[in-house]
Amino acid sequence: MSVGLDLRLLSQFLIIAAAPNMATAARKMGLSAPAVSQIVRRIERELGVTVFERNSRGIRLTPAGSLVQRRARDLLETESEILEALAPYRTQLLPKLRVHVASTVVNYIAPSVVSELQRMVGEIQFKSGRISPVAQDFLRGEFDILVSSDALSDIPNLDRYRLCRENLIALVPPTLPAEQRDLTWLSANLPMIRYEGNGTMDQTVGSYLTQQGLNPRRGIECRTPAPAIELIAQGMGWTLTTPFNIAYYQALKEKAAYMPLPKPVASRDIYLIANADRLLDVPRILAHACRAALDREVLSWRGNANAIMTGDVDVDLTEALELDHGSHKAFA
Repeated sequence: MSVGLDLRLLSQFLIIAAAPNMATAARKMGLSAPAVSQIVRRIERELGVTVFERNSRGIRLTPAGSLVQRRARDLLETESEILEALAPYRTQLLPKLRVHVASTVVNYIAPSVVSELQRMVGEIQFKSGRISPVAQDFLRGEFDILVSSDALSDIPNLDRYRLCRENLIALVPPTLPAEQRDLTWLSANLPMIRYEGNGTMDQTVGSYLTQQGLNPRRGIECRTPAPAIELIAQGMGWTLTTPFNIAYYQALKEKAAYMPLPKPVASRDIYLIANADRLLDVPRILAHACRAALDREVLSWRGNANAIMTGDVDVDLTEALELDHGSHKAFA
């Protein structure tokens, strides 16, 4: 026999179970005593057990009825909690979304991300900063979507959308003579400026230098590109970075020079990452919006102050970028 649970019937059962007799239950429910008797017969028929013992003094629960009473309370309480939790979804696809974006690209994609989310999400929590500790926060569930240069490739059940690929570029003092624009000379004669921490950028730079057989002087660390650029402008150091990491600083053209790097040039990818199958199409839509925003930003670089001077030649930063298009996933 197939047994099913009707929550409305269980609710009626609890009212009857709390009454001393059928007449009292009928008054509480606004029904006649025969109607209440019919409800009891239906309950027992659908559950396949006897839930009430009837005698001259009224009704009382059987052991099976007591079990149903306890479990019915839990079920109806759970139903109430579910309905309450669903309330925000009646006006929004997602009531809340928490997004963390790497500082490298946040200036370029933040408006597009927020604009897209406002159509689908009730409350947006948007944060940015260095990615290294945030990856662990994402894996603990403190963020729903992460834009990062760390693909978390060893973690299963994540959707990854590659937004772009950035090749490393060198920034050197603009007054540095052409014959000194060489990694070997720079490593031996000028301090290399590195960024604090041990994130994916620092690891990419370290691997590339090792591949080139170099161990540069390292005496300067900066938290952001701005002070690094100022030091380079004064001839106090040089650095390896990526286009998006430094293009936001409009004064770059006058303060630093681009120097081509020996091949094979190292690169890093930037991904939008989300837990698979938890956010419907939202990650795919956001990835598409982010890619479009990066496209617009890079298009604006051509011919303006973000081209970096090397002598009398403008070097286009777009040469060090590979932009992704469409809304495809990078890998599962």
